[in-house]
Amino acid sequence: QQQQQQQPKYTTSTPIKRNPRQQEETRRLSTVEDTSMDSSNIGYTNHTAIATHQQQHHHKQQEQQTQDSDSTRPTSMLSVSEMQYDSRPLPPVDSSSLQDGWEPADIWTYDATTTKLVKREGEENFVHVYDDEEDARLGDYFSCHSAYVSGLQAAHVLKWPLYTTMQTQQACTISLKKLHHAKSIAEDFNAVLASLSGYEHLRVEFADALCLQLRARGVEGDAANNSSGAPWALCEADLEDTEVHGDGTAGLLDYFCLFNDSFGGVVSEADMDAAEEYERSTWVEEFRKLNNVAQGLSCFSFFQYSKRHVLVKVQGVRTTYTNPDFHFTGNVDPYFSPANRNNEGIVNFFQSHVHNDVCRHTIFSQQLQTPQEVISELS
Repeated sequence: QQQQQQQPKYTTSTPIKRNPRQQEETRRLSTVEDTSMDSSNIGYTNHTAIATHQQQHHHKQQEQQTQDSDSTRPTSMLSVSEMQYDSRPLPPVDSSSLQDGWEPADIWTYDATTTKLVKREGEENFVHVYDDEEDARLGDYFSCHSAYVSGLQAAHVLKWPLYTTMQTQQACTISLKKLHHAKSIAEDFNAVLASLSGYEHLRVEFADALCLQLRARGVEGDAANNSSGAPWALCEADLEDTEVHGDGTAGLLDYFCLFNDSFGGVVSEADMDAAEEYERSTWVEEFRKLNNVAQGLSCFSFFQYSKRHVLVKVQGVRTTYTNPDFHFTGNVDPYFSPANRNNEGIVNFFQSHVHNDVCRHTIFSQQLQTPQEVISELS
């Protein structure tokens, strides 16, 4: 059943609609967010993150970190926050600051030249957030809320960090740096993918993201982390806010998919939650190509970048992705990412990875190793 929301005043975009196959469950954008340690929790299948499960998962991580006293994983501002899990919801908005449901917010974008955030100037900026608990989707590190941003017609998803240490300008800057690096990898990947027969029409891209400082949602006690007392959050494009979703003609592959996760899980045809109206012949061949591209991108990010890292959590609609992450080799964590498991994470990826045509085409033959060779090298 589709649930329509009141269309905000500042946009002419079609209101966000729910996947009719979801019913009471939701799983859009980063809603999957590593909710399980196994690969059965990825793909198009509905898997709603349950708060109690999230807490158990984080407690396991904390216990493991305590037990592994000789671990070489660096302590970062985000890994420290794993010990401060509070699962608090998006703070309530100051109703006196609302204008027809829109709240004031500072909007920041990433400048790759200066590697800093740049504030959007001009008229006062606003964001319209659907912050009802029923609309929120909980991930490991974020709760996600449908949102619109003044000046932009496309629907967005506001990602509210669950940790106080992630509700800062520094954390948002790091997230957009990571996104920028993923975009650079995608450009290199596309340059060689274009000459692969049968894949010439496919190009991968990562959707842009914004940083928002929510001036009407100050969090008590956070003034030390935010000079103005207002918390920060990420805002990403809603990849399901498209014409085919608006007119009800969306096919199975027009919905969000997590192609691989941070624990080595890889989507397969068996994971597809195809309703009866989706005949197998209408999607399976294209799905295989889309999956080959996604897994090939991760593989490419390892071998073509001197085996420094693997890009994981390749997730999105078709070949437009959002919210990437990385495992780095050795004792390296430039993005202070909670998902970075260093060599262990890369080994997990290659334990489930099978080279496909995209891998063999985009990676120089003299550089391409078998998954088992990589596992032996890093174990």
